[in-house]
Amino acid sequence: MDMIGELAESVKSSLSEHKKWGTLDAYLYNAGTGIVLLCSGIATYLPSVGDGTSEWIPPILTGLVTFWVALDRALTFGPRWKFHLTQRSGYRRVLDQIAIYSALPDNEKPTQLKKIVAQLELVRSQEPGMPGIDVAGDN
Repeated sequence: MDMIGELAESVKSSLSEHKKWGTLDAYLYNAGTGIVLLCSGIATYLPSVGDGTSEWIPPILTGLVTFWVALDRALTFGPRWKFHLTQRSGYRRVLDQIAIYSALPDNEKPTQLKKIVAQLELVRSQEPGMPGIDVAGDN
């Protein structure tokens, strides 16, 4: 495989990783929001029913909501999802530039290769900026 092919495979691998983890974070963020809203609504409604369940279910639902909100704040599912979307977009731009590369005349290929490498360096330099992975004292 030639250098540009190897580069394309590397970019596709990174793109795949962001798709996988971005999809998981999207489900956790969006489904979690739905669950929090549903549980909050049920916990608010049940006391008006007046049967035995209205005494013990609302505190459990409220505890579940509290736990999920704290987990979401700690693990930053929403910002991580947006990060993966941004990174995927960057890698797709690099793949677009790679696709153009083979159609260019030989005298324009070195310039295009420089653009590809510069764009890839930019996207890869943003990898450590994923939300939720900061270590105290790294500022």
